[in-house]
Amino acid sequence: MRRELGETITHIVDDTGLLQAQAEEVGQETFLPDLQKIHSVAKHLLELVHELLGTAASQWVDVDFPRLRFEIRTALNHTVGYIEMLQERAYDLDQRGFLPALDKVHAACRRLLAQVVAAAPPASADSFPTDGRPGKSGTTKVEETARIAGTLLVVDDNLQNRDLLGRQLRSLGYRVVHAGSGPSAMERLRVEDFDLVLLDVVMPGMNGYEVLQWLKADARLRPIPVIMISAMNDTENVVRCLVIGADDYVVKPFDPILLKARISSSLERGRWRKQEATYLRQIEEEQAVSERLMLNIFPKSVVERLRQGEVTIADHLPDVTVLFADLVSFTPHTASMPAVEMVRLCNDICTAFDLLAEQRQVEKIRTFGNTYLAVGGLHSPPGDRAGAVAEFALGMQREMEYFRAATQRPLHLRIGIHTGPAIGGIIGRHKFSYDLWGETVSIARLLESRGEPDRIQVSSTTHALLHERYRFQERREVETHGAAPLITHDLLGNAG
Repeated sequence: MRRELGETITHIVDDTGLLQAQAEEVGQETFLPDLQKIHSVAKHLLELVHELLGTAASQWVDVDFPRLRFEIRTALNHTVGYIEMLQERAYDLDQRGFLPALDKVHAACRRLLAQVVAAAPPASADSFPTDGRPGKSGTTKVEETARIAGTLLVVDDNLQNRDLLGRQLRSLGYRVVHAGSGPSAMERLRVEDFDLVLLDVVMPGMNGYEVLQWLKADARLRPIPVIMISAMNDTENVVRCLVIGADDYVVKPFDPILLKARISSSLERGRWRKQEATYLRQIEEEQAVSERLMLNIFPKSVVERLRQGEVTIADHLPDVTVLFADLVSFTPHTASMPAVEMVRLCNDICTAFDLLAEQRQVEKIRTFGNTYLAVGGLHSPPGDRAGAVAEFALGMQREMEYFRAATQRPLHLRIGIHTGPAIGGIIGRHKFSYDLWGETVSIARLLESRGEPDRIQVSSTTHALLHERYRFQERREVETHGAAPLITHDLLGNAG
């Protein structure tokens, strides 16, 4: 402990000595008084550590931990205040070359405070209760007050006001950062996180109203609670600040007890707002997951209707293009494959088809066995329904060529397409699904089953919609059950 505390304090002593030399070199004597104070306090702390943790302390019971914590914490509170005023002055005077070293000293002070708060004898040794006497283990009052209750930004153009308010707030356990102007406050808010802002109303250049408006216009900074501080106590100014977005308004000179209560209240509201934002974000994420799952089950247009509260969904679809695709002899050719490998291959093929369907604005309805059912025209423009399904079918053929080459297996696809009216709706009570019914669906299924591998067989109805844009080969008549034969065509590709 002696080594760890001593090394940290030595760094503070050395760095402040270098900062004094830097200030003298660039002619910034305004930094010297505070740097000298910090340097002196650090040297005093080093002497204190040698006194309380020196060679005379041969056992843990020889160490006066309450005094060690109290004196170092008290000195550090003043030191941190001086550093933060120097940081602010460096911003205001555009002397940012001092900031890296000041930030380093500031971090060392915070590290030292954490080391002191954590300083305690081993669990096997006696520890100290709140009154400092050896006895049962317990948390000291010094430890409790050393915990940081929040980081506050004090914005005031009057140095004395900032210093006074900063000392009061630090005594309550808050970490305090100062800004002497509106622009300086804005720069601080852009790069640091604060739990609350205490903002003076009347400042030269950019006043408190303008800083408050800027802060509340920024979505990232808007949740930060803001307490306005001003000598003006007329209702008009109070209302103006509250309308812009301030959480509270305190009139100078303020009662310390009242200010403490209002800061605590504003911080609590800020914590609730953060928690609320977290819950809302979680709800939005869950809704997004739910919507993705629903889109995997239902067409997009159906999902939107379910979201709006519709329970029974059954539609007459006057003009859709239905596609059936079947993996020819897939089961016999993959019977020798391990189950995991076969399922993985099926999943890869269906995933490739799903991506194609999304790109072509075609709705996948379902898969069953080796068969893939899709439809065009549910929510795409009517004139595009047959063309979208034709492009989808040609894309499916290209995907199968890739899978044949990649797996060296005889994977072939047989496709049937027909255009006409259908019925679409949701069925099921616990496990819902969206399905299609009607003659159009039956004919598309028939064309697929009577087709040939690696062929896209379309009806004359679909052919009439596509023949100007695509190349076809007339095939033959397809017999139907109790109806006139169907004239079919094979879709070969784009006309161009």
